[in-house]
Amino acid sequence: MYIDELTDTWLCDLRDKDSEQRQEVLDDTLLKMGLLEDLAIGINRKVYLSLGLLCLPLMLHQWPKLKNPPSTLDLSKNPSSLSDMAPKSSQDNILYAHNFLTGQGIVDRSRGALKPMSPEAASGLIGNWVVETGSPDLTNLDVVEVNNNGAGRGISQWSHSRRGPYDQAREAAISNGVDPNSMDFQLGYFVDEYTGQHDNGGGSLIGWTQSMENHGQSDNLSAATSGFQNDYFRPSTAHGDRRQQAAVRVQNYINTAQPIVDTKPDSSPAPQPPAPDPQLTPEQIRVKRRGTAFR
Repeated sequence: MYIDELTDTWLCDLRDKDSEQRQEVLDDTLLKMGLLEDLAIGINRKVYLSLGLLCLPLMLHQWPKLKNPPSTLDLSKNPSSLSDMAPKSSQDNILYAHNFLTGQGIVDRSRGALKPMSPEAASGLIGNWVVETGSPDLTNLDVVEVNNNGAGRGISQWSHSRRGPYDQAREAAISNGVDPNSMDFQLGYFVDEYTGQHDNGGGSLIGWTQSMENHGQSDNLSAATSGFQNDYFRPSTAHGDRRQQAAVRVQNYINTAQPIVDTKPDSSPAPQPPAPDPQLTPEQIRVKRRGTAFR
């Protein structure tokens, strides 16, 4: 009877009350616990008293959750994988790629083989990607080369000996429900190919150039842009002026835009419920039950 009454008090009376009202309900509940102790005898007395002392802090802790249940997790603030961090609009692709290259994303994907790039180097690489794809905001990534008999495809326009492994990875992605035009897939393949994950037992497809190591930490935007152009992309027709202009536009955008996504997995803790009211100590409970105020 008394346990049921205690439960009803906490689940019904505490709901929709402010701090002072909850304190009044707490006082009343503690008095009922005192009656419980007086009525219980022998073993039952010890059991009921122990249960009451154990349940009271738990109910106090659960109160904020009863009143304010946590809302759906915002994955944009709490990324747990690359897919959780997908850009929310096309323009975000520039920031998303830049954050990946300069943050923990490239380190984790390469299993530590690659270091975070400098902001200038990342902008230089992205500027090259803009020219390679012909997509100023990098929304069209799985694009086939217009000229050169359609030899290249993807964000880096992988061609010739590098095209076959890309096509295989692309088909595998589609079979697993992954969009090959997504920035997640393109960045992942870029890192995997460079670190030798698609070398197929032959010579290194592109890692042998050491282009990421040689230019990835450069603080000179122009030098990094041309370095990636000559060593990593190795185009038949360079259009170097376009690459330099695109890199400058990317760098200016990065310097003025506010970051939208964080590409470091598990970088933020999950949202926490509001802090509970201070819990009663065993001494406070004993004092209260003897009729002494302790507010």
